[in-house]
Amino acid sequence: PWFRTNIDYAHIILNIASCFGTAAFQPLFVSLIRRVDDPLMQLWIIKAAGSLAYDPDGAMLFEIQNLLQKRSIQKNDAALFAICDSTFAICRFMGRPAFFAQGKDILASLFSAQYSENVRDYARETLKRFVEIEF
Repeated sequence: PWFRTNIDYAHIILNIASCFGTAAFQPLFVSLIRRVDDPLMQLWIIKAAGSLAYDPDGAMLFEIQNLLQKRSIQKNDAALFAICDSTFAICRFMGRPAFFAQGKDILASLFSAQYSENVRDYARETLKRFVEIEF
């Protein structure tokens, strides 16, 4: 509740935590992705997760994929663009084929007609970036 009333502080804390690149904050981001419903906070959390990029057990990617099932995010183009970027950043940082497969699945799910044309185009461009890093 404190983070909801002190939005600027929450944003600063998320940015600082994402800069460390350690496993210490990964569980926090997993929990926040799962629980937060505020669109602005979701955007910040998704971006911070991509900035952290350290996801040894794939839990952040899993929660990002689950986040796409929420109606609140399906019409939020800014958050969907952030999902594309964060998915790519996590997969690139972790560098494992299993991560690439899950990241591609996340991006491919954004090709659905329920998403705007801009989101589908951005997901397609992000998927092309996957091809570049796999070789």
